[in-house]
Amino acid sequence: MAETPEPAPAHAGFGPELRIDWLSAGELAGEARGRLGLTFLPGKRGSSLRYPGHVYRRDTATDLAAMHFAGVVRLILLVEDGELASWGDATIVELGRAAGVEVLRHPIPDGAP
Repeated sequence: MAETPEPAPAHAGFGPELRIDWLSAGELAGEARGRLGLTFLPGKRGSSLRYPGHVYRRDTATDLAAMHFAGVVRLILLVEDGELASWGDATIVELGRAAGVEVLRHPIPDGAP
């Protein structure tokens, strides 16, 4: 009999809501205005490596629209090209523009200092 996978936490990104964890400007150094939000890759798709048996089925345009609705004006995308090809949507920059979110690519290799 097949094992039932452990339930993934609500914040893992399998539900319909896009979770954004916010830091206020007061929590950041300097005199920055606004907020900094952290989230997983918008539009993430594929089988989870961390939560076996679970599959990400997010829609990039929907996630970007949710970000825009939440007040996001700029997304700094840190994933490498290979990760974007495996887990996301290569047209995320264009989809972001259409949603009113500027997407800036700044790939950082996993494990980089």
